[in-house]
Amino acid sequence: MANAEVALQRAALRAREKAWRHGVPVVYSEDGVIKYEYPPATNESSDEHAST
Repeated sequence: MANAEVALQRAALRAREKAWRHGVPVVYSEDGVIKYEYPPATNESSDEHAST
């Protein structure tokens, strides 16, 4: 069972990385409540506008 937990954690991390790469939140259910985990803020967009 320990291997299954490790595999699920690894899959969750990969899902977050993939969603954040595309700029969309990760949607999940916790205690019967639907939650949204948004990508962390980056400075990329502000850096692009600063040079213009």
